[in-house]
Amino acid sequence: MDPIKSTNSYCLNENCYYCSTAALLNTTVTDLVASTGIMQQDTAQIDEIIDLFRNAGVSVRCITGLDEATAYCLLSTLPNGQSVGLAYTRQGGSGHMVVVTRDSGYYNNGINPSLKCVDYQSNPPRITGFPYEGGNLIYNIFIKN
Repeated sequence: MDPIKSTNSYCLNENCYYCSTAALLNTTVTDLVASTGIMQQDTAQIDEIIDLFRNAGVSVRCITGLDEATAYCLLSTLPNGQSVGLAYTRQGGSGHMVVVTRDSGYYNNGINPSLKCVDYQSNPPRITGFPYEGGNLIYNIFIKN
């Protein structure tokens, strides 16, 4: 997965779960639509994201309902170089999904070092540290089985 390469081949701004899934599968949104036959929606529920992975031939599990501290602790235990999908819900009910990679070389000015977030919906992909967005968020982690 190349953090510089965009997966958002349609350049949409409401398909974050699809872009993140494509990045985790090392493909593009165009190729993911073609291989799964599942069209993009503006939003997706947890079960729909799991189904998208399954239709692409990858089994994932989702750890749900996490606060920021718990999500950080779990993400920090990933082996170096491993990437997962991180979806979150804002207080108003809207949400977003990014890819988080455990990268021991990523410093992020000392704030939650070694966790790199990549927003593949942005063109080019936007790279930040964890948390990707501040606020009182509820996190869900999608990890390959």
